[in-house]
Amino acid sequence: MLAPTRLAESIDQKPLIAVILTIEQLAHYRHVARVAAAVLLWYDYSLTFAWEKERIWSSRKGWFVVFWCLLRYPPLILKTAISTDFAQGWKFRACQQFFVFEWLSTSLALSVSHLSFIFRLYALYADSLKLLAMPVLLWMAHLVPIFMIAHKGGNDPSIIAPNGKCLPAYKGNLLVVSIFLSSAFDCVVLVMVTTRCVSLWRRQADKGLLSILLRDGLGYFGIVTLMNFLSVIGLMSGINPVVIQIILTLSPTLPIIIVCRMILSLRSVKRSWPALSSDESASHISLDEGLTFPHQVISRSNSDEFSGNRPPSHHPYSL
Repeated sequence: MLAPTRLAESIDQKPLIAVILTIEQLAHYRHVARVAAAVLLWYDYSLTFAWEKERIWSSRKGWFVVFWCLLRYPPLILKTAISTDFAQGWKFRACQQFFVFEWLSTSLALSVSHLSFIFRLYALYADSLKLLAMPVLLWMAHLVPIFMIAHKGGNDPSIIAPNGKCLPAYKGNLLVVSIFLSSAFDCVVLVMVTTRCVSLWRRQADKGLLSILLRDGLGYFGIVTLMNFLSVIGLMSGINPVVIQIILTLSPTLPIIIVCRMILSLRSVKRSWPALSSDESASHISLDEGLTFPHQVISRSNSDEFSGNRPPSHHPYSL
């Protein structure tokens, strides 16, 4: 019989060492991705604060300012707070609570950005609100796996690494379902915006299709949809776990930046775009005007905001 020391020496330690190294890599790259997300948010904030002050804080509608604050500032604060590295010696309960906090805060911030897409569709389809049923149902459906992951994911013992670090990451089919529903929502929005823009282009033959597409935010919707599809492909293809962690950390951040840019651009439309006809006025309603009644939307084309009396400034989408 082998002595205990010789028995221990005879055991192959390479698989265990490989697992520990993989965990260290996951912790390192996850931390780097968190820092990168926080830096991106603060960098975009520094570039667009002047626009925000001019186009958001001057709004007379308090609910829109509140909505903007919910969209803009919680991700900025939360990403900065969780960008700190994780020390060793985490207890399971503390790591579990942190997982639920990080997952819900990130997912709900992304849900608020998706809600702004619904507001935009309301402005574009003010004359046919029944068409909004599908995106609204998809938006509500994608909230279900978010709360299910928050309930189940935090109970996974593997969130505590062997070296004592907290690695709050959920791996399961619910995550794929959540991202898939989010991507389906983005696709529906993209198709509806494109359809509306083409319809307006046919009515206004003197305007180019590309200018209408850019004016109504199709480029922003397209970028968000593409990023979500890349996330789904990355999760389902079984690529390197390190890459998956980077995708899961950065994918909720970039859409928030893009949505904030889109709102700021749409807010500049009513300040700088020339006179609009009644057929195309609905497509130019900014987000804080998107929850008005259809007859109010149509009547806005005759107001001073769209009369063209003000000299047009830079193109609203020249970011």
